[in-house]
Amino acid sequence: MAGSGNNSNNIYISRGITATNPEFAFDRAGTGAEKRELNSNILSLVATLDRVFIFTEKTVEYLDKGSLAAVGSYQTFITSPLSLENQPASHRSVVAADDVVFFLTKTKQIKTLNYTPGVTESQIGELSSRPGRSIQEFLNLLDDDQSQSFGYYNRTENKVYRHVKTQGEPYNNLVIVYDVENDAFLVDNNKSFSCVTELDNKYYAGGAANTLLFQDEVGKDDD
Repeated sequence: MAGSGNNSNNIYISRGITATNPEFAFDRAGTGAEKRELNSNILSLVATLDRVFIFTEKTVEYLDKGSLAAVGSYQTFITSPLSLENQPASHRSVVAADDVVFFLTKTKQIKTLNYTPGVTESQIGELSSRPGRSIQEFLNLLDDDQSQSFGYYNRTENKVYRHVKTQGEPYNNLVIVYDVENDAFLVDNNKSFSCVTELDNKYYAGGAANTLLFQDEVGKDDD
């Protein structure tokens, strides 16, 4: 959990949970709970199967089971930096698909953060401007303000959906879809969604320009 306001550079780690006390996950003040202060404000957090990645204004860092280190007579969590910069476009633009993280940057690039169990180094890679597969010219047409952009992973389809807005538009009006299995980008439009949630393998979206609820990919319209 990350702080807010004057504590927006702090990350809070709960007590370790047990089979009999799963509620310890919500205890950030008891024995074993910690508060870690980072060097810059936290913009987004995302968890994969083995790590928690922390996107700040200056760095991307992570925590995993190896982050618990002995300091003097006690143990504490120490974050490990992966890279400088790489600020996400919004706190909801960072998406975990199993052990791969996909994110849209403020510089309008789609990047990946890969982690393979047993390999200690994570790597941040550029996905949107690769020779022969580049969509960077298309991304350059997006509005500079992507604070409302968001993404999610459709596990059934093995695709990452990213809702963004084009230049001058007040709401998200475009969907950039990345097909993970086929390593290909697709584009959908006329979907002004502010959020999407999954229930029983069906995806429901809230309208950005109204208070309507839509079921995505159902019916004859774009909704």
